[in-house]
Amino acid sequence: METTTYEWTDKCYSGLKKVDPQYQRFASIIKELNESSEKAISRRLRTEMVLTWQKGYNVGVREIDSQHKVFFKIIKKLAKIQFPGIRQTDKAAELDKVLDELLDYAQLHFQTEEKLMERYGYPMINDQKKEHEIITAELDRQIKAIKGSNGSTAKLVYFLVQWFIKHTVYSDKDLGLFIREKRKTEVFGIDLKAANQKVTGFLNQPLTTVDIVNFLNQPLTLNIWGHKNGSAYPA
Repeated sequence: METTTYEWTDKCYSGLKKVDPQYQRFASIIKELNESSEKAISRRLRTEMVLTWQKGYNVGVREIDSQHKVFFKIIKKLAKIQFPGIRQTDKAAELDKVLDELLDYAQLHFQTEEKLMERYGYPMINDQKKEHEIITAELDRQIKAIKGSNGSTAKLVYFLVQWFIKHTVYSDKDLGLFIREKRKTEVFGIDLKAANQKVTGFLNQPLTTVDIVNFLNQPLTLNIWGHKNGSAYPA
């Protein structure tokens, strides 16, 4: 049975706790939401949280940073609807529009991140995918509950802001560093592991003086364009 309050479900809480055993980011946010009133959360949004983009949110990957900025703008639009300034007759239509935009963009952003993880072989991809899956399902549930009652979005906005900041600081910073290092390697076309294997294999062969001289006289080329046949080392 769907609840018309905006408490975050036990399923969401336990699922996120499993993929975040070290930092317990989600546990603290959801515990605070479930123990606080809508009024208290609204007051914190007004007085304690500044919804402006900070340089510290950048992870150094263009695709991720540009989408994060759009996502943050959608959260700000949702926050503005919560507070006075919009006529009640316009509020419901505007709220539905922004909630739909929020869910669609969250799904798009998660897909973008996951494609980057797959492309570069990110080792934490399974935890990230699980986190995205749980967040998307719970966002969908929350949004349906809010639409069904034309209720407050304060807790949803509070969660999104807190989760976004902590997710960016921990998970996405690590992902950004990983992708940047991978891209540096791609620029020069150097596969260090493969190069090491080739050199080791070469040195383990029975060699004559002529073999060694020929090897040392080869030009060491950098495969800047990413072609596979740019190494001076023999197979």
